[in-house]
Amino acid sequence: MKTHALVLQSCLIVALAHTALANAAPGDLRVQPGPHINLLASNRADIMLGSVSLLDTPTAGGSVTLANAGTEPVTITRVETSCGCTSAVIGDGGSTHVPYTIGAGGSVKLSAEILSSHLVPGTIRKTVTIESAAGDVVVTLAGEAIGPARFAEDDVNFGAVTLGKAARRRVNVILDRRVSGIPVRLVSGDRNVVAVQDGAAFDMPNGAKRISYTLSIVKTPRLGALSGMLTLLPSKPEASEGVPYPSVDIPIAGHVVSPTVTVTPPQVVFGLAAAGKPHVELVTLTGKGVAGIGIVSKSRDVSAKLLPAKATARKGHATQVAVTLSAKTVEGDVSTELIVTLKDGERFSIPVFATVSKFAVK
Repeated sequence: MKTHALVLQSCLIVALAHTALANAAPGDLRVQPGPHINLLASNRADIMLGSVSLLDTPTAGGSVTLANAGTEPVTITRVETSCGCTSAVIGDGGSTHVPYTIGAGGSVKLSAEILSSHLVPGTIRKTVTIESAAGDVVVTLAGEAIGPARFAEDDVNFGAVTLGKAARRRVNVILDRRVSGIPVRLVSGDRNVVAVQDGAAFDMPNGAKRISYTLSIVKTPRLGALSGMLTLLPSKPEASEGVPYPSVDIPIAGHVVSPTVTVTPPQVVFGLAAAGKPHVELVTLTGKGVAGIGIVSKSRDVSAKLLPAKATARKGHATQVAVTLSAKTVEGDVSTELIVTLKDGERFSIPVFATVSKFAVK
């Protein structure tokens, strides 16, 4: 019996040893925490660059430490950057030599930088991908590029604009002293928004220049969100040679509302819709006046039905609209609108959006 027990115990020890070896971690390449590092996962991190001046900063970058937390060596086989303006170096030398092997428990520094001359004002996101048999590690250079021109405001928010009514807002542009002599113009990406400069530019104490513009909405043909961009551009591009291009965008925000009917939601979004079957969304029209309601669709792929059929927009009265995306709609993006007509003469549209795909689940 003792012999059988010893044999059984020996077999158990061997089995446990094999299990331990099977569960031992192989090469495990990961990013270590550090200053200015936003660690998203063990193999994904951001190097936070902060604000990068395109006038004063030729390059911007930082470094991370790649550590092998596994029990076996890891060999880096490739280092790839997302664009030609981004470079990466492994180790303390001036170039990257791959393959590069990191022993178990070892580490190496990865340095990355961007040439600022290739950037435009706005968000910076450039990636460096480190490939190995242990899996890819992705390091992102993240920050905000500050050009020679900027807006004093974050956006141009018109708030609630009554359908068919004009609305105005003011926006201020700041030009760095080194480009303050370049003539600029403000261009609207929305034909309903017009920008007019308010008098002469104002010279600031630091040599910069401030230019004020009045923005006017001259037409509001449809309900829903206002969107688009205002873009500052040089009036004479050749005048900006030798300095970063003084170009910058600012978003337009706000929403258009009806004086007679409140529409909830103000636009119909089906999202990703499965092909081959109908989809229905409900819109509620709440009256603020007294008028009958009619509604038609501008697309055969979308239909609308009032519930009840004889609806009115009398004050406080709510009417639902069943908006149906046809099962016969072909795959692709759908962008159309519902035309709402009130008996008092008011007429407006409700935007409708969908993306139809056979891979959608709903």
